[in-house]
Amino acid sequence: MCENIPQFNLIAMKSLVDKDRYFSFVFNDLMKKGLEEENALQVIFNSNILGDAAMEDIYLQEINQLQ
Repeated sequence: MCENIPQFNLIAMKSLVDKDRYFSFVFNDLMKKGLEEENALQVIFNSNILGDAAMEDIYLQEINQLQ
């Protein structure tokens, strides 16, 4: 079984953070802890998008909207 695993996209993650209150909260918290923007977005992607089929679908829709 070979599934497509979403790849990290900085612009898509920024857009999701702008739209989602939870992601925005987590992002701001990580930034306060000293993470760089891209690293904070990567943490959110790895911990909240990957492995969650519903969130992966939302993420892929976000990427499609940006194209």
